[in-house]
Amino acid sequence: MRWNQPPPNSIQKNRDLLRQADERISRQGRISVFGHLLIFLYVEWLTGFQAIDPIFSYVLGVVMLLVAMLRLYYLVQFESIYPSGPQRWRRVYGWVTLFGAVAWSAFLTLTILLPQYEVPEAFIWIYTAGVCATHIYIFAPYPAMAQWYLRIMLIPAAVASIVLFDLNATSLGVGVLLFYGFMRTTSEQISQQYWAAAENRYQLENELSRVSASEHRLVRKVDNSDRFMTQLMAIIKTPLNGVLGMLSLLSAAKLRQEEHNLVTVASQSANSLAELVEDFDTYLRVKGNMLSGDNKVFNFTRSIENVMEALGPLAHEHNLELTYILSPGTPERVVGNVRQINTLLKQLTNFAINTGETGEVSLKVSTAQERVGVNVSVRFTADLENSLLDDIQMMLRERQGIESLEKIDVNILSLIITASLVQQCGGEINLNILSLDEPRLLQVNVYLPIETSTQSNRAFQPNRHFHGKSASIAGFPAVSKQAIQAELESWGMTVTCQTVDELLSLGDAIYAIDYVLVNIPLHTTEEEQEAIKGLVALTDANGDDDKPRIYFQASAAQQALLRQWIRADLMISKPVSRRTLHRWMLDRKTWRDDLDEHITQRLIGFKVLIAEENHVNGMIAQKILERLGVESELVTSAQEALEKFRQESFDMVWVDQYLSDMTGHELVALLRNEEKQQGTGPVTLLGLTDAKSVSIERNCQAAGMDDVLAKPLNLPLVAETLQRHLV
Repeated sequence: MRWNQPPPNSIQKNRDLLRQADERISRQGRISVFGHLLIFLYVEWLTGFQAIDPIFSYVLGVVMLLVAMLRLYYLVQFESIYPSGPQRWRRVYGWVTLFGAVAWSAFLTLTILLPQYEVPEAFIWIYTAGVCATHIYIFAPYPAMAQWYLRIMLIPAAVASIVLFDLNATSLGVGVLLFYGFMRTTSEQISQQYWAAAENRYQLENELSRVSASEHRLVRKVDNSDRFMTQLMAIIKTPLNGVLGMLSLLSAAKLRQEEHNLVTVASQSANSLAELVEDFDTYLRVKGNMLSGDNKVFNFTRSIENVMEALGPLAHEHNLELTYILSPGTPERVVGNVRQINTLLKQLTNFAINTGETGEVSLKVSTAQERVGVNVSVRFTADLENSLLDDIQMMLRERQGIESLEKIDVNILSLIITASLVQQCGGEINLNILSLDEPRLLQVNVYLPIETSTQSNRAFQPNRHFHGKSASIAGFPAVSKQAIQAELESWGMTVTCQTVDELLSLGDAIYAIDYVLVNIPLHTTEEEQEAIKGLVALTDANGDDDKPRIYFQASAAQQALLRQWIRADLMISKPVSRRTLHRWMLDRKTWRDDLDEHITQRLIGFKVLIAEENHVNGMIAQKILERLGVESELVTSAQEALEKFRQESFDMVWVDQYLSDMTGHELVALLRNEEKQQGTGPVTLLGLTDAKSVSIERNCQAAGMDDVLAKPLNLPLVAETLQRHLV
């Protein structure tokens, strides 16, 4: 067996493993490159270079130096020399190493045989033992090489000690031979352990490679399956929407009562199927990570309000009141994935509505106390089986998928989507059972690690008109009453909570209340209906006078039925968002007559930049602002707006959505970036749109705008908007 070959083993034919072994030798061998030379020079310096012939001493020193330099060259230049011939590198480096061992063995033998050579033999022998122990570890991949190294280093010196026939020297020689036997056995064991570990590692890497390849194929197969299912959902939606449209037309046609009932049942079934398809489509998109995207600044509270208003009709169809509470300190603007968070809020509320039994579904949002982020919780009553509740809690706790459930309930698909989105956002979710009485009171808690934006100081500001005004609310469920009372009180109003009967019993005292807001329950008794009619009659008898201002909050379906005896301008749809309620109540007060006297004084000194391509619209905007005492600058392109923004200071910027050189969203992104570069506070940015809808507002908020103004502009709308953001 050649000394530079590993022991026979099928795994050792692998070139990658042999290269790893040689590379290991090249790293670890550098430590002992100059060891022989340095020890030789140290010993020679102690003896003054006199014990051995100086010429022989110099020759031996030069040989050790050349050997050390050649070894160092092969070790340092491993990456460049090795690829040209691995076997050649092993052979040359091995012979050089053995030649160095021969030189040291000769020096060691001379220190034993020459009695006049008085050197610290104990020091030399300790060094020799250490070098031998080191090299059997370094040359573990090649045990034959390690054994040849031990023979050359130890046997000549041991034989020299024995042939002196001196008791001490002979004892030392025998001890060295015993040490050689021990080191040889140890070298074989180290080599076996090295190759056994290499073989295990090689097999493990192969197994991991196979698993990785199999996993990659599986992921690709799942992706293809998800993509197919998403396309299939889109195909299903098209005819389903057609069916829904035809059913809506049939429901409006003149039908017999029996036919009308059949159409109603068909419409309900089709709507349920459409909701299921929509949820399943969302689940596939979430599972395929199709909602991922870049984080951006957006209006978090506005997103909550939009979700609540959009899901209100669905909650009312399930005979549930829907409300939300924003705790003090809830951030206005946050940094996060808009699509993920909006979908999460919608699906979380959907779950509560679909599984809710009676009463209210209430959503509460607050700032996390001990960590960065927000807490979102939804509370509702539901009649779910104990086994299903246990499965849901385990699924949320262990972050498992829908496949972990023994029984799949269509109603909890929204919760599964929510849990997946929470996991993608890096948050936490759990389900708590607050009451064991049936139907149980449940609460889903979600933590989202989203950061508050530095633009959050542009929060909602109520109009000063409401400060000091009085309000009375009646007929609201517990949580809704708490939410509306806290909101109105935050506007500076004095709020009392009463029943409808108590309002009627006030008599003329009701005229002293500035605003009366009555909630119409989803299901009213005959007594409640009579009480509401009494309030309506009181309002009608009062005509257009300012007091009492009695308004009614009702679902969209209720409003369609109540319009025959309640004026449309007295009703507002529920659930109502903070901004919608604020604007609606402002529209129903008599404050515009003293517009110049009060509002103009508060708006004097503010400056607005208007980016409007249409000169007529721009002129109208400037005239309205001039009427309010606000200074303005008009530009017709995005580039002009950007230059003006850099040169002058503005309190507000109006941006048209369609400019000649770029869109309004692109200009807003440039303006926000300019704020960051200048280190200034965020300026209020308003979008000028041709229409106003929830989707348009949502898109503008996602782009970084604070609010929108729908054209054509009018003085009251502009005045209310300026007061809300500037005063």
